[in-house]
Amino acid sequence: MARTAGSAGTTGSRMRSPQQVRELLAVRYRRGVVNWLAGADFEWPLTLPLHPPTAAQARRGPADVADWIAAWERVASGALPWRVSIEERAWSGFGRQRVPVRVVVDGPRAVARLTGNLEDWNLLDGRVDHLTRRWGAGAEAARQVCASAIGRVLAAVRQCDAEDFDRALRAVNWLADNPDSGLLLRQVPVEGMDTKWLEHHRALVQTLLEARRHLGDLPGGRELGLRREERPRDVVVLDPVLRPRAPGVPITAGIRHLRLDTKQLTTMWTAGTRPAPGVVVVCENRQSLLSLPDLDGVIAIHGGGYAVDALGMLPWARGLPLVYWGDLDQDGFAILDRLRHHHGNVTSVLMDAATLERHRTLCVPDPHPQVGRLTLLTAAEEDTRTALLDGGGVRLEQERIAWDWAEPRLRAAVHAAAGATARAGRADGCDMSSRTAP
Repeated sequence: MARTAGSAGTTGSRMRSPQQVRELLAVRYRRGVVNWLAGADFEWPLTLPLHPPTAAQARRGPADVADWIAAWERVASGALPWRVSIEERAWSGFGRQRVPVRVVVDGPRAVARLTGNLEDWNLLDGRVDHLTRRWGAGAEAARQVCASAIGRVLAAVRQCDAEDFDRALRAVNWLADNPDSGLLLRQVPVEGMDTKWLEHHRALVQTLLEARRHLGDLPGGRELGLRREERPRDVVVLDPVLRPRAPGVPITAGIRHLRLDTKQLTTMWTAGTRPAPGVVVVCENRQSLLSLPDLDGVIAIHGGGYAVDALGMLPWARGLPLVYWGDLDQDGFAILDRLRHHHGNVTSVLMDAATLERHRTLCVPDPHPQVGRLTLLTAAEEDTRTALLDGGGVRLEQERIAWDWAEPRLRAAVHAAAGATARAGRADGCDMSSRTAP
């Protein structure tokens, strides 16, 4: 077995070789670089003991000890930025020996050079210096704030080239000066800052923005103050009478498929509007949504996954029954549960044991087989959810359900929901017939 300088060999020693010291310094660099950038209190120089051998160890493994001493003598005589302290030791049988006992490193730059991190140190230290001069007039407290910010997005700072870092700083300055612009990103006058760029550099921009505002005693924290473009939802008006159309245009020429953001959807109907929908179908799969048949008094809306809660708070839908068709999987039931927390009359459809059994061969593994405890499922829904787990943690996607199975069950669910609402209205002495042609 080949010996390596500084290995235990036959000595049983913990002698630290030059390579082992460099590895230890690399760990210190990873853990301490942010504090060193901030100029935090640290007692330099850094001293590391080498755990030199004793006379007894030299007698047990003289070749190992000789190799270890020679390795340290070679690096001590070179140009590396450390100092090796050597002491004379009187060893019985060997006489007086010059033995390396400790190594001394004078600062973070030296640690970076010894560990192959000099380029990284120069990049980070240069950027902290630049921010400190730019935002804090070089003050020590400002340097600590800037270094702390750099430390929170260390990976992003390291990956960011000079051009992108400069763009990030120009964006930070504009956003700091305009905390409540209300502009869309497209309108911000920072060259090169488009949507894709900001998505990739958002954490960097927001973290530096927070530091800039803190140092300037400016409001806004890490908020960009931009207007967010809402993602529109697909809305399919299944009842021809309810479809929007220009005056004088026949019912048959109304618009069946729309894309509306939440604000537009909120104001699509108001209290007392006639005609108005009587049932809302919430469907998670866009292809299934667009395939739905015409149904009197019904509109259908794309659910949007866990953002479904917005649909439960539509003012005009608060008194209407919602029929929810989600994927037959753990996320689907979690979304159903979430919707019920925001709306008191939600019925699921095609999320039952019969549908699962009919299409079991089309199930696939569920990448999220556990979603925690759900409190608003019916007993039958909970049984189906359990069956998915018992079946090996599987899921059945909406598009895999045969249409000749899905359509009649969807019609039946809508009819039942509308009938239950009508019966409740008659019991209360109210007229629930909302679908009246103009």
